[in-house]
Amino acid sequence: NMLTIFSLFIFTLWTTFSFADLEFKDHAYPELVLSSQNLGMGNSSISDDIGAFTFFNNPAAKLPEKDHTFSIININGRFNSTTRALTFDKHKFSGKTISTGRDFLSFTNMWEQLDENGGGVLNQEISLVSYYQIRRFSMGYFTNFKSTGSLKNEDSDFNATKRTDRGPFVSFSSQLGKQFLFGMTYIYLNREEDNKTRPANATTAQNDLFGEDTTRQGSSSHFITGFKYQIGKNPFQQISLVNRNTTNSNFFFVKQEGKPGKIPSTTDLSYSMWLGSKTRWKFNATMRDITSEYDVARSRRMQFGLHIDFQRSFAIRMGLAESSPTFGIGTLLWKRLGIDVSTYSVDISESENVTKDRRYAIELTLK
Repeated sequence: NMLTIFSLFIFTLWTTFSFADLEFKDHAYPELVLSSQNLGMGNSSISDDIGAFTFFNNPAAKLPEKDHTFSIININGRFNSTTRALTFDKHKFSGKTISTGRDFLSFTNMWEQLDENGGGVLNQEISLVSYYQIRRFSMGYFTNFKSTGSLKNEDSDFNATKRTDRGPFVSFSSQLGKQFLFGMTYIYLNREEDNKTRPANATTAQNDLFGEDTTRQGSSSHFITGFKYQIGKNPFQQISLVNRNTTNSNFFFVKQEGKPGKIPSTTDLSYSMWLGSKTRWKFNATMRDITSEYDVARSRRMQFGLHIDFQRSFAIRMGLAESSPTFGIGTLLWKRLGIDVSTYSVDISESENVTKDRRYAIELTLK
C-alpha cells in the first residue's frame, strides 16, 4: 500500500554520512539550469512539468503539446543576501554587482565589492532558456552563468569560482502503457569554468595573475535520461528516477588552460503524492545522487517539498534542502505569464564564513 511504499523509500535513502568540499553544491543542485518553482519546495521535484526547466530536471515529466509551442522567455535569476544588499541598498541598482556584462563574472569586481563591504559571500546566477515544442519533441538553447566569491574579512584570502554553461539541446518523451513514461534530453554542452585565490597581502605580480583569464573550456555530449512510474489515482503517486550524464562523457575540444572537471554520472530517486482537485496538495521526497558519486553526507542530499496550488493559478511552496527550510510562491497570469519567487539556503560551512548562505530566486516565463 501507499504507506509501505513510502516507508521503504525513506528507509532506502537514510544511510551513513560522509563529507567533502564542493564549489557549486552540485550534490544537491545537479541541474544545469535551476528552477525557482523547484527551489521553493526544496528542489525536491523531479516528477513535474516545470516548463522550460523540465528538460534539465526530468525529461520524462514534460507534458506533450497538442499544437506547436515556441517559448522564448524563460529567465531565472538567483542571488544571495550580500549581493542584494550591495546592489539594491548601496549602489541603488547600478548594475555594479548584478549585471549581464563583464562585471557579473569578474573576480576582481567581486573582491572589490567584498573588500569594501568588510567581507562576506557573493553569489549571483542567471539562466535563459528558449525552446520549440511539438507534441513530445522539443529543441532549444540555454545559457547559465554563475559566480561566487568568499572573503572572511579584509585581512583574509579571497576565494572565487565561476562557471558558464551554454548550448543547444533536443528532448523527447514517450509514454509506454498507462503508467510508465520515459524521456531523454541531449545537450551539446559548452562549459567554461575558473577558480582563483587572491592572497590577503597580494604582490603586484599576484594581482596581475589574479586579473588574467585562466578559464578552462571544453565541450561535451551530455545526456539526461528520465523515468516516471505512476501509481493509482486516489491518491495519485509517482516514483521518478533521473540519470545525469548518462554516457559518462568527458569534455573535449579543450581550450586555453585545459578542460573543465568531468561531470559525474549521478542518479536521483524521488517519490511524490498528489491530493485534492481544485486545491491540490503535493508532497515530494527525493534522494539526490543515490550512488554517492559525490563524497557528501546523505543528509545533505535528501530533499523534501510541499506544493499547494489553488485552481492552478496561484501556488505556495515550502520544503527542506541541505537541512534548511525553503519557501516560494508563484502565479500564472493570462494562462501565459508565469512569475515565481523563492528563497533557499546553501551550506557553505567549508568557506569559513557562515554556515548557511540565504539565497533568492526570481523566475519569469512566457509562452
